[in-house]
Amino acid sequence: MVHYRWRALGGWRSTAGMVMRSPGLVIFDCEGVLVDSEPICSALLARMLTAAGVPTTQGQARREYWGMTLEQVVAQAQARLGRPLPEHWCTIFERERRSALRLRLRPMPGAAAALARILADGWAACATGRGARREVREALRSAGLHEHFAERTLFSAREVRCEGPRPDLPLHAARMLGVAPAGCVVVTATLAGVMAGTSAGMRTLCYAPAGGAGEAALRTAGAEPLRCLELLPGLLGQPGEA
Repeated sequence: MVHYRWRALGGWRSTAGMVMRSPGLVIFDCEGVLVDSEPICSALLARMLTAAGVPTTQGQARREYWGMTLEQVVAQAQARLGRPLPEHWCTIFERERRSALRLRLRPMPGAAAALARILADGWAACATGRGARREVREALRSAGLHEHFAERTLFSAREVRCEGPRPDLPLHAARMLGVAPAGCVVVTATLAGVMAGTSAGMRTLCYAPAGGAGEAALRTAGAEPLRCLELLPGLLGQPGEA
């Protein structure tokens, strides 16, 4: 009898050495999908922009800046302000954000169970973020999800100098892990993430809990809505079926 086992990122392989099918890779946006960082970051951003002379509510911070890199946030804020932000503003913001996330960050509801299930089903997983790679690692650790990700499965937009909703980051993650775009599924929580995933030629799910973006809007953007993370394993199926 021939037995089969899953080789991480290498496909199903029989004991005789024959690769039976290609692997599947789930590319998670860390922020807003795996960890509940949006309320923390939006509140801090609103407070610091307002103090710098750009009056901003937490709701405005969420609508206007969520999904951007810090460099893009600064550029847009400075355009509104008409002058540069105060000296060392970025350094102070990043320091306070790291401190707040370390103390208050929690996993998104259902994230741990969904990760455990899809990994048990044979999928590989990686996490991406807009900040530095160490910030992705620290966020996962603070939320208690780090055990699901090896260091080589963490990726930062800064590694590819990604600007806007481009496919650079998901394509970079797939290339580094040796998986073709057709074998990848992007799980994101932002319109920029949806546009990056779809333009990369990857199946894209947008985590939008009840009260978030409507299904019609998500489908128009090219994404499938994901109302709760507990549903993710069922939507993925088995590797090769996405």
